[in-house]
Amino acid sequence: MHNLFVVESRGQRVLTSAQIADCYDTTVDCIRQNFHANRSRFVEGKHYIALTGAELRTFKNEMRISHIDKKQEENEVRIPHSAESKAKYQFNTQFKYAKSLYLWTEKGALLHAKSLNTDKAWQVYDYLVDFYFRAKETLIENNNIQAKHISKKINIANDLPIIQAIQKVQKDLTCMDVLLEKCKTATWESKYNDDKYEVAEIATLITRDLCSLLELKPNIIKEVTY
Repeated sequence: MHNLFVVESRGQRVLTSAQIADCYDTTVDCIRQNFHANRSRFVEGKHYIALTGAELRTFKNEMRISHIDKKQEENEVRIPHSAESKAKYQFNTQFKYAKSLYLWTEKGALLHAKSLNTDKAWQVYDYLVDFYFRAKETLIENNNIQAKHISKKINIANDLPIIQAIQKVQKDLTCMDVLLEKCKTATWESKYNDDKYEVAEIATLITRDLCSLLELKPNIIKEVTY
């Protein structure tokens, strides 16, 4: 397994040339050659981000701080690759004196996979899309879904089927209460046994009517999301 260091620029996840080379099992020179050979197909801002000047200096500082301060597992994505990782350390070595830097977006990684057209490149590209480029996006979407609460307004007083079901259960409970009172004041065994069996029958009836009530769903008047 290979640890892919997370790189972000302009609000999106990107990859360096060295990272793509490691992932696709090729070389940085090959990535550069693909870029120059198909330069007309690569659009800046869509397929790659070119950092220079103040923006590059800011990026270097952010990546250096991220590399030093964050725990390894908090800023890495696991991808199926056996090559030794270089990307994690290049921010403090190769990029330290670089005057410009090309970072590849998800669509840029796709163009490189097309240029290489190897099983390895396509396999890893699919993995990168699901678990690298869109991992943060998926997490945000899930958090947004979890953050939403839906409250449904109902009016049981005007919901006739439910009102009738409730009244039926209330009637059953009243009968049960009367029979239990009879059992408490019984003076003859035969009468006590009769009342006791009637209690059992009413208990069955209550269970049935309660189940019918539980199966009824109230009419939704309004849904409020907050």
